[in-house]
Amino acid sequence: MDKQSDSIAYNKLEHLYDKIADLEKKLWQQIASKEQLQLKLEQVLASEKFLEISEKYYRVLVNNLEDPIFSCNLKGIITLANTRFCQMTGKTEDQITGKEITHIPGMENIGLQWKAALEQITKAGQSYHFEYEVKQKGDRPSYYLVTFTPIANAQKEIFGIMGVYHDITIRKQREQRMMVLAYRDSLTNLPNKALFLDRLNTAISISRRNHTKVAVFIMDIDEFKKVNSASGDEAGNKLLIDVSRRLVSCIRDSDTAARFHEDKYMLLFLNIRHTAELFPIIERINTALEEAFYIQANPVRITLSKGIAVFPDDGVTAEDIIVNADLALAKAKEKGKNGCFFFNNQIKEMFERKSRLEEMLKNAMKNNEFVLYYQPQYEARTRRLRGLEALIRWNNPEVGLVMPAEFIPVAEETGLIVPIGKWVIDTACKIYARINKEYSSRLNISVNISAKELKQKGFYETVINALHNSGIEAASLELEITESNFQNDFEAVAGILKNLQAAGVRIVLDNFGTGNLSLAQLKKLPVNMVKIDKIFIDEIGQDNTTGTIAKSLISLVHELNIEMIAEGVENKEQLDYFIKEKSANVQGYFMAEPVPEEQLGEIISKGILENEAVSRLIQKVGLTYEGILKWKKNGTGMYWDV
Repeated sequence: MDKQSDSIAYNKLEHLYDKIADLEKKLWQQIASKEQLQLKLEQVLASEKFLEISEKYYRVLVNNLEDPIFSCNLKGIITLANTRFCQMTGKTEDQITGKEITHIPGMENIGLQWKAALEQITKAGQSYHFEYEVKQKGDRPSYYLVTFTPIANAQKEIFGIMGVYHDITIRKQREQRMMVLAYRDSLTNLPNKALFLDRLNTAISISRRNHTKVAVFIMDIDEFKKVNSASGDEAGNKLLIDVSRRLVSCIRDSDTAARFHEDKYMLLFLNIRHTAELFPIIERINTALEEAFYIQANPVRITLSKGIAVFPDDGVTAEDIIVNADLALAKAKEKGKNGCFFFNNQIKEMFERKSRLEEMLKNAMKNNEFVLYYQPQYEARTRRLRGLEALIRWNNPEVGLVMPAEFIPVAEETGLIVPIGKWVIDTACKIYARINKEYSSRLNISVNISAKELKQKGFYETVINALHNSGIEAASLELEITESNFQNDFEAVAGILKNLQAAGVRIVLDNFGTGNLSLAQLKKLPVNMVKIDKIFIDEIGQDNTTGTIAKSLISLVHELNIEMIAEGVENKEQLDYFIKEKSANVQGYFMAEPVPEEQLGEIISKGILENEAVSRLIQKVGLTYEGILKWKKNGTGMYWDV
């Protein structure tokens, strides 16, 4: 074989080897690819197994959660529900899956929230939260915080929604209890002041639009503290509850009855066209309270004092109306039990003056604005000058002379009555000591004492120190107290007075006949003298009835063997009446008006002359006091026509 032939054969053989190598390579590639496919197949099979295991694990996990959970597609078709969700709806999972969410029991009212959730989830891809109430048969409603969360695939495409219901029933119940505490009275369950004010503001807004009126009643039980202290707190609470029920029966469903505090109530009346519509309401309230309440099986009858203010006549805000109704209530209570008063501008002016006086009263003592006037007291038959009653006056540089009837209540409310009262006792004793020394007289000096002074710790020492510092005898000082001082603590007050009486101080029961003390209590009181109240004296001669009452009081005093004085005697007929009825002493404008200290000398001198003249006349002609009825004045002195 030549060289050329060898070269061709070699090339063919090399080409053949290349093909064999290429085939071998492809074969190995195919083998490798098959192995990869087998591996991939094994991975897929493993993955599916994992998913199956994961789904089972997921279901076990979800079914054991306390929160109800479901999933659905974007059309709201349920695709999965856990055990708790099934329990909440009362259906099995088979009965739930495939149903629209709004067709599931308890989910019927979720439509609006579902639409809002779907919009937020599909547009923003964000979760959606809301609170939802689920009502179940025979059970109290349950409350849930519902969270709708988007479900997305690997490409972040949202294809479903998961819903989780978290039970917040305990929290809601706690909130509701807190709401009750915040807006309801714990004893009566009536709205409290906060809720009443909220409703009043709403009513005023509606009233402005409809051009109607809104009326507010503020009321309290007359003498509730007396009932409460006599029967105890538990009985008092029952009375408050029973009163609340009766008040609610007097109003319409659209109106409001509220408890302000303690024994104070408020009523709110809407859609009032004219204030005349309120009078039948007042009558209904009075009628509802006429029937007795039963406290510890005992019948108790009560009344309510009422203050009324009307929007827009008496104020433009809720606060104005409440304040003005309260002012009207205060005015009603001044009139006595079961009073009813409509607010007016005169009341407002009166209370503004009271507030101004209260502010000025704080500086009155420091500025020496108080002064004492003295009204003489006489023996009725002989007209002997027996003593002087010290009466405080307030000479204020801004408003002028202020009478006790106006500023004493303010002083008692503010507690200033205690230092003022001490000043009166000290000053009266000092003035009396000077008079006693200057005129060698043996008169009595009388001072009015308030309940707060009497119950103030150290009052006994205050009186004893005033006597010691002035040097006057204890028997010369008379302390005038009213029956109202004994209302809340008879034994304690009586004990204080007994100690003072034991020290020699004389005790006078003022305003006798107007209080509620029983005969048994009167007998126990350490009283030297009673003062017949002016209201019985004013009506003497006007009718027989009043004369009979005054006569009965005088007879009672004689029976108790206590000295007596009649105050407010303003005419001869009244004086003659008390002389006839053997009332020992009198005072009043008919004999002498109260005078300042500067004019005391004239009254004392005149009294001394008269007393001496009477004594001489009695000694000379042997006249009895009953024979001395008239007197005249001449240029040298006094003499009597008998």
